[in-house]
Amino acid sequence: MQEKSLSNRIGLLATGNELTEGDILNTNGQLIAQQLADAGFTIGMHVIASDIEADIEQGLRFLLKNHSIIIIIGGLGHTTDDRTRFALSKVLNKPLIFNKAAWEA
Repeated sequence: MQEKSLSNRIGLLATGNELTEGDILNTNGQLIAQQLADAGFTIGMHVIASDIEADIEQGLRFLLKNHSIIIIIGGLGHTTDDRTRFALSKVLNKPLIFNKAAWEA
């Protein structure tokens, strides 16, 4: 079987202490991977990181080495204690921009 290009693979990063501590299974990652595979996409690796910003950064950096697309699932949402957006900003070296209209919507 011929291996597909690493650059065309999708990586999944699931975040949440409830995942790393074994409280729940990553069924969202399973469902997303199945739907993407059924649509013809190539799935690479699934990584689970705690809610700690440094862990999310490490997971992103790891996946970026061999995946052209990364889907991040989990986190707490748009609350002040969700560190996902800060980790992504740091890894991509891009500033966060507040969009007031989107926030209000």
